[in-house]
Amino acid sequence: MKAARWTVMLALAVVLYFCVAANIQLQIDYTKSMPRSPQPSTGRIYPVDVSHDVHRYVTQQELTHSQVVQLGLYPLALVCLIGIGVAKVAMR
Repeated sequence: MKAARWTVMLALAVVLYFCVAANIQLQIDYTKSMPRSPQPSTGRIYPVDVSHDVHRYVTQQELTHSQVVQLGLYPLALVCLIGIGVAKVAMR
């Protein structure tokens, strides 16, 4: 039974790590490669807040990707964190 809980905790920790790493990678990529001002010629007209008051302009597809990562993975990371806590408490 303890081995099963450890397996669940490890799986949740891996998913949590993926969520955090994906968000950090997105912020780094957008900060380095996206323009600081709108570029209508390339379609990069949508502002994205990549860090504290650091804005970059992206295309509609890149904006959707950013929203999926930020709005989709944060709740998943929170669920994983709670799951790890519950599994840890259940192991006592």
